[in-house]
Amino acid sequence: MKFIKSNKSIYGVTFIVLVLGILLRFLVATRGYNYDFESWIVIGDVMREGRNPYTEAGLQHNLVTTGPIWPNILSIIQKFTNPIFPSEKNLFYFPITDDIANFRYAITGLLTIVDLCIYFILFRIYSLKIASIFFINPITIILSGYHSSIDNIGILFGFIAMIIYGKNMKSRFNLRRIIGLLFLGISLITKHIFIFFPLWLTVKQKGFRQKFIIILLPLIIFILGFLPYWESGSENIIN
Repeated sequence: MKFIKSNKSIYGVTFIVLVLGILLRFLVATRGYNYDFESWIVIGDVMREGRNPYTEAGLQHNLVTTGPIWPNILSIIQKFTNPIFPSEKNLFYFPITDDIANFRYAITGLLTIVDLCIYFILFRIYSLKIASIFFINPITIILSGYHSSIDNIGILFGFIAMIIYGKNMKSRFNLRRIIGLLFLGISLITKHIFIFFPLWLTVKQKGFRQKFIIILLPLIIFILGFLPYWESGSENIIN
């Protein structure tokens, strides 16, 4: 009976945390936006026209920290929401009209789903307390709801990579570890938050051949991700 009560308590707290966190993300999304969302508007428009986002001079500041996965995600979102984008010169203080609202809230929804995935990973690995602190703290809510920051996508792929990869650095390489490194590469081409993480894994891993694979595979995926945009966008990619 005690166990059932404990479970009910966990379910109750989880429900409150998730509902509160989701509502607050969408609430702050109605209050405006910052430079990140302005950039997503421009990139979405560029992708709709089939142009290379890395050739756009006005986007250099933002794309220097954004890999090629996100522009393609934005392309999919804009196809489903079909927004009417404002011109780049009219972006500042542009109101979230009906023409742009679905695009805005679809991004908020996607980032909220990513936060939910991170929440359940933290719940599983650590505790309800740590997961709840992550999901309802103001910084996380503002980043996903207001800023539309995509850091959490890179973090989620990084988490998945390490869950698959495992903790034992002395064991031999197998398919599971290769898949883990592939997810780490996907994390890097989303946003290169963990660009130096392969170096840390290399130091911890036993065996020269294994070290070589760890350092090489995620970086190869990172580099290959930019190849379709290289011809006309190499300068901005290097920057």
